[in-house]
Amino acid sequence: MTFHEFMAINFHQFWELTGFANATWQHLVMLVVGLFFIWLAIKKNFEPMLLVPIGFGILIGNIPFNAEAGLEIGIYEEGSVLNILYNGVSAGWYPPLIFLGIGAMTDFSALIANPKLMLVGAAAQFGIFGARSEPTWWLSHWDSPPTRQVQSQSSEAPTAPPPYSFHQSSPPT
Repeated sequence: MTFHEFMAINFHQFWELTGFANATWQHLVMLVVGLFFIWLAIKKNFEPMLLVPIGFGILIGNIPFNAEAGLEIGIYEEGSVLNILYNGVSAGWYPPLIFLGIGAMTDFSALIANPKLMLVGAAAQFGIFGARSEPTWWLSHWDSPPTRQVQSQSSEAPTAPPPYSFHQSSPPT
């Protein structure tokens, strides 16, 4: 067996095990798109904080693999790299990491130059807190508006308007 035959046999086996033998033209187009996004981010400096993760996500999501090879590389196979990355998605690890990274890159020079801007930031935080907590408080404490007795013109007992409530309530006794 010559060196060229050895390389041809091993390359053929490698080709079959990697799954690129199963790649469709759609896989290849998306791999090119992912590489293009990474190139735009690194070479042209077009929003690298967005395009690099998007490009890698496109690459990872479109890697073809051979399911019959018995290699544990899929998302749902325990211990694979894609499964570990998917655990970060399902457990919600990535949004805090992203906001931590963005917060670490924040430029505070404008705030240091003009400390009055801290009041604007504090007002924004209180606004977010109020917008999030006020409807929750309102819904948890509001049962029904006050009712008043309505005098009936007939000989029946006085009635009240029906209660307005989000919660099921028992009928008045």
